[in-house]
Amino acid sequence: MRLSISLLLPVLIGAAHAVSDSAKVYIFSSSRPGSSSNTPDLSPEEARLVVAQRLGVSHYHSLNDASDKTLSYINDFGGEQTELFATHADHKPMQLVIFTEGWTSQLEQSMVSSWGTFKPDFRIMYPPSEVANKAFVRDMIVQSSGAALSSHCGLEQAVNPFQTTCWAGQARIMHLDMKSNSSAFLGLQDEIRTAVAHHIMDVVLVAMPESTRKSKHSPKSYGSYDMPIGSHNARAQIEEPMADGPKSSSAHPLSKSVQSKPIQTASQGRVSLCHTSLDLCSTSTGNCSGHGSCYLKYGTEDNGCFTCGCKKTVNEGKTTYWGGAACAKEDVSSQFWLLAGFSVLLIGIVGWAIGMMFAIGEEKLPGVIGAGVSGPKAR
Repeated sequence: MRLSISLLLPVLIGAAHAVSDSAKVYIFSSSRPGSSSNTPDLSPEEARLVVAQRLGVSHYHSLNDASDKTLSYINDFGGEQTELFATHADHKPMQLVIFTEGWTSQLEQSMVSSWGTFKPDFRIMYPPSEVANKAFVRDMIVQSSGAALSSHCGLEQAVNPFQTTCWAGQARIMHLDMKSNSSAFLGLQDEIRTAVAHHIMDVVLVAMPESTRKSKHSPKSYGSYDMPIGSHNARAQIEEPMADGPKSSSAHPLSKSVQSKPIQTASQGRVSLCHTSLDLCSTSTGNCSGHGSCYLKYGTEDNGCFTCGCKKTVNEGKTTYWGGAACAKEDVSSQFWLLAGFSVLLIGIVGWAIGMMFAIGEEKLPGVIGAGVSGPKAR
């Protein structure tokens, strides 16, 4: 019995050490219920799939080998799913994912003071090193934006969803070293909490412990995934946000000031149908690709849906109609319905003619064909 206890004790100590060194993940969302008493343990690969779902880049990440348990994690922690016939009440909030390095118990206590309840939604077992985390965040930025974002964003602008120079579309992921940014990060909790409460933004906080900063895990701890074509140059341009960098006088927390932007073509990639501000709509769609203008579709200016209203253009006497989320697609529905209607009409006429000819052929001939023909004269 003593021998069994002596063999079991190192196993228990190792398990406790693994749990203490695990990364805790907190999800702040107005539409998500409180954390469950049972906190699941996810692998780095499973955490990657959850983050990809949050950022809307799951098409770069294969689910061929995913288990049912992994799929349940994606459904539980991957954010709101887009409904087929969504209304303004189902408007999805923007997504902010923050990978923090050097998390300590003191920081956790400060977060409890800011949020009241601060319990992890899940843990990442055997968290990767700082180098692997930075590489993963860089790849996610390229996947979600198609290019590098501005590297001159202060921390205040980086967590502001209305700061269009630091955000690309509806999601953003960033890496933050808490050794130099802890004070600035804690000072922004009121603004972040307000954005979460008003359904403007969901926040996923990945708290990497200091003990795993230089862990010896593989750089490919997050597994393999695809990258956009030609993304090598964009990777090299991405840097961390600067907490002590210069702050723009017009960039206040969660401000919605409208700035003058030149007309430009909408960037490649998926464009959201709804935007939370007029400025974000104009920037994300490139002023509706120059083929329209943004307007308030429903709601209020503080909490509404801004989308593109497409207009026709006339070039050398040719009128072109535009459509799509960014008015970047030529609307050929009129030509399509004209061609389709003519084709259906032509098929109908041909079918009617064939049917009529078949019906005539089916009619019975007269009983006596020669009834009206006189016979030969008698001699």
